[in-house]
Amino acid sequence: KHTPAPWTVESDGTSITMRNQVTIVASAPDGAGIEEQRANASLIAAAPELLEALRRLLRDCCMMNDRSDKENATAQSIGKDCDIASAAIAKAQS
Repeated sequence: KHTPAPWTVESDGTSITMRNQVTIVASAPDGAGIEEQRANASLIAAAPELLEALRRLLRDCCMMNDRSDKENATAQSIGKDCDIASAAIAKAQS
């Protein structure tokens, strides 16, 4: 289980503090600039909230999709999206 939120980006724009204790530095591939490092830090800091939002959306969308006409193109697309979301959640939890 991951460290609970809040995760915050520090004033340098590239460091992330988790629950006011642990600090990690967002890196970027060789040759990447500071803007990419800052974008990576923002994405990392948002991870707990993104995971929770995805769990809720998956739950709600899958419930709605279970009650829909499975032959409907939208329902089929939502079903595929639910599979993608489930895989992303599983990756985050591994």
